[in-house]
Amino acid sequence: MPETPPVFNEVEEKIDRETEFSEEEQERFKRYFLKHYGEVSFSTQDVRLDRISAENFRVLSQVDVDFDRQDTILYGQNSKGKTSLVKSLLYNIAGLPENPSAYDMTNLVKSDRSNLSTKGYWTIDDSPYSLERTLRQSGQGSSLSGDDEPYLLEGHSKEPTISTEFTDPSDVLEKFGLQQLRLRGHDPYEVLSLFFLMSEDFTRFLGEKHSDLLDLLFGINITTVVQAVEAEIEELELQDEEEKSAQKLREYQAERDNLEDEKTNLEQKKSQLTNKLSEKQERLESIEDALSGKNELDSLRQRKNELESRRADAKVKRSDVVEELGSVRRTIKRYEDTELLDDVEDVGEELQNFLTIPDRCPICTNRVDQEQRERLLEEHDCPLCAKKMPDDRYRTEVENLDSDKVSDTTSKKHTDELKERREKEQELVGQKNRLDQKISSIKSEIERVTKDIEDHDLAELADEQDGLRREVQDLRDSAVETEVKLGSVKERLEILEFEIKAQKHLKAKAKEKVARKDGLKRFNDLLSEARDSQRQEIKRKIASQIQELFDHFEEGSLKNAHNVEFKSGGSYHFEIKTTDQILDSYIADENTAEINLHALLFHTAVLKLLSESINSPPLRLFIIDSPFDNEVDEQNANDISNYLSHLPEILPEYQIVIASADTDTFNPTEYEDTFEMKEFEGSTA
Repeated sequence: MPETPPVFNEVEEKIDRETEFSEEEQERFKRYFLKHYGEVSFSTQDVRLDRISAENFRVLSQVDVDFDRQDTILYGQNSKGKTSLVKSLLYNIAGLPENPSAYDMTNLVKSDRSNLSTKGYWTIDDSPYSLERTLRQSGQGSSLSGDDEPYLLEGHSKEPTISTEFTDPSDVLEKFGLQQLRLRGHDPYEVLSLFFLMSEDFTRFLGEKHSDLLDLLFGINITTVVQAVEAEIEELELQDEEEKSAQKLREYQAERDNLEDEKTNLEQKKSQLTNKLSEKQERLESIEDALSGKNELDSLRQRKNELESRRADAKVKRSDVVEELGSVRRTIKRYEDTELLDDVEDVGEELQNFLTIPDRCPICTNRVDQEQRERLLEEHDCPLCAKKMPDDRYRTEVENLDSDKVSDTTSKKHTDELKERREKEQELVGQKNRLDQKISSIKSEIERVTKDIEDHDLAELADEQDGLRREVQDLRDSAVETEVKLGSVKERLEILEFEIKAQKHLKAKAKEKVARKDGLKRFNDLLSEARDSQRQEIKRKIASQIQELFDHFEEGSLKNAHNVEFKSGGSYHFEIKTTDQILDSYIADENTAEINLHALLFHTAVLKLLSESINSPPLRLFIIDSPFDNEVDEQNANDISNYLSHLPEILPEYQIVIASADTDTFNPTEYEDTFEMKEFEGSTA
């Protein structure tokens, strides 16, 4: 095969003109074409039939017919086994088809027998060969075997030669020119149906099903590329999980977002339960200590002292937090007002100095202590006179607890540092709130302990102890339940993260497959367009051949036929126009001679064109079974007889074999000059 077949130039131009292809796709499709473009070649050139013998094949018990590579007509009464003999030839060549019922190749073993045998004598490229093939049936209607165990032997041997050393079935098909076509997806019986015209379906070969095969036979090898593209397109069909990946991804992401919220809520709830449980546990331990000790009052007082110490520590921490919070807020404010900083910096410093609480009292010169400062922060009271502070004075004090200068920062880090300060602000607000809650809780506890000290009623403490124990247990149960739910949510989140990754991968894969599939479809359209133009040329040639054959029809339906037109599309159905009517092969009446005429003309024209081709199938055999089947009227019967008698002249390259019933429409004397006449008796006993 040349590196670049002539049709490649046409395809290349179409690819280059396709605006939807990227440069990368254009180059890829050009390489794809050259990779998958392939011609069919045959290892043999000429195969003819010498003789066939069959035993226990369908209705035949024993039959042996000598053809001697001659044009032959087998005739005789109906039901003598002529069709069975033709079927035995098909079986001898190719064994069983992939779909036996489609070719009426079922129930081949004669009833009440367990096996059949066929032996064909063939001349292949002027050399004699014997081909034996058997079929064994295990029980009535059960499994069959032996059809894929042929034995091909050089020479014509009349003795049984089958041994355990069977010939590879593909080697047999190669000899008969069927293997290369089988490798391209064509059942050998599909190919043989061109050379064996069977009455069971005269128009079998006209449909679109065999268009690809005709392409290959007539050298339209672009079909091999089309077949490869179509196979890849089929492989790129989205799997169910890929097709649903986008929807699944959205569902998983939505579920993840909901669970993240639920996780946050559960963590907050867990924290709240833990804090509350800690408080209740401390109170319970305090009461238990009080109830278990001898000097309960001392224990209570000790407890009060511990609580007050804890409150003081909490207040100190709160004060630190408040001071730091004020500093952060002032920094945030300065970042926000950074454009005005240069103008108000001096005034701000003076105002700060003016409004800030002095370290020492201006009257007595004693240092202002922490409690005095807290009085301002908590109660809004002046740290000196303990009177209420004006709001503007209080606000100024809080905002100027620990002033920093905005000028210390640079504009380059302004945005990032402002974000950090705000996050820090939120953190400090949270700390302050928790400390406020803790101080409040300790204060309440101090008040209770103080009251206990005042009342010193141990009976009430015992009742409170019982209640606290129940509360503590309930809180523990709630904490455990929350922890379990939280664990379940976290576990589901881990699964969702895995699923989301998987669905993202599937979505990306589906997107890639869809894009590649769309590209291949556009590429296939270009190929089909190029192929259709070649098919039209083949159809034109077949039509021309059929028109030349009209001269052999003088009485019947084709008496005044003058034109042939093939239908558009992939099929090879056609219309014959006469002066009186249009005969359409697609809707031909199977009960009349019309279907017989279409089949005879089409197969003859195709075989004649193939015989003129340099590279054609080697089988030089045209077998016609029951050409007068259906309700053939006298005029059409005369035309068919005349046509068949001239077939050896029309197809001089082929060995013609006709099997016909000896009826009123069949006159053996009409064929004696051109055919070897054999009256077929058969052997059905």
